[in-house]
Amino acid sequence: MPTHLSRRRLISSFAVAFALSTLLAAVAVRGEPPRQSTPRSRPSSESRRTKQRPAAKTPLSAEQEQAALQFVEKHYEPLMGVLVYLKENQPRQYARALHDLQRTRQRLEQIQQRSPRRYRLELEAWKLKSEIQLLSAQLVMSDSADIRRRLEEAVARQIDLRVELMKIDRRQAAQKLQRIDAALERLQSNRDQEVQRLTRQLVQKVERLRHAGTGKKRARSTRDKRTNARRVKERD
Repeated sequence: MPTHLSRRRLISSFAVAFALSTLLAAVAVRGEPPRQSTPRSRPSSESRRTKQRPAAKTPLSAEQEQAALQFVEKHYEPLMGVLVYLKENQPRQYARALHDLQRTRQRLEQIQQRSPRRYRLELEAWKLKSEIQLLSAQLVMSDSADIRRRLEEAVARQIDLRVELMKIDRRQAAQKLQRIDAALERLQSNRDQEVQRLTRQLVQKVERLRHAGTGKKRARSTRDKRTNARRVKERD
């Protein structure tokens, strides 16, 4: 049973892993190490301060914060301990984590409306990503063979999920390509008829505009005649 101190250190390590979620996902999913940049001249102190200053984000409302926390509590409760730690010890990281969770929650809601099956896969992918972060934090605390095995299994499940998602993307792309091919075939087969149809529509539009302009001129001319006649009558 972990002591209070070891549990606090574990949550702290998890918080670090959570902040590095993008890097962990890239390494775990693609197996690519971060790219090394080419050496450059050292920037000035003012330039470094400008680059290090993060862009200000609009704080989430109380309702949005509650929705993000409920999302975590429902789908991956172990993350709640990390959020509590961040809120008490690292408020900026807590705010950043909430923004990330809010974006994730909204993205998943949009996916759920379009494709329930893809939603289930995307949600499972997010849960696996969080699990990998937790296992990575545990590995920082204790480099054990059991944690390495569980981490490898989680990464394997993540890869399998990506395969399923890519199959969905491929199927959707194939369906879109079929629709494009059908539209292309119709356009090529009916080229001359389409030219005549579109030309006829344009000519009809021009004629309506011309008639509308002529009608306005006639109305204006009639109105001017009546105005002149009234003025002549008033003078008389």
